[in-house]
Amino acid sequence: MYAIWTLFTLGPGMRETADTMGEKWIPILRAMPGFVSGTFLRDEEAGEYGAMTLWESRAAAESALAETERPFQEEVAHIAQGPPTRTLLAVWQQVGPA
Repeated sequence: MYAIWTLFTLGPGMRETADTMGEKWIPILRAMPGFVSGTFLRDEEAGEYGAMTLWESRAAAESALAETERPFQEEVAHIAQGPPTRTLLAVWQQVGPA
């Protein structure tokens, strides 16, 4: 399994904007081959937002990263305080409830 970790700063007071973005991306991600799950995160005081999506394979994650990179960059270009980071990571262990 592989993850795409995305982190970007919108600044304080941007929760509604980030929520709207998340709602837009949910159906897009769900429709992509190999999508497993997504978790959206925020630090409202700092105005930092992120997402971690999980993918069945490296190929699925790489394909998703390539397919979403341009639309995501275009969406945040006019509102982010600096360039977002997007990183492809191998998932080496998942832990659930005991």
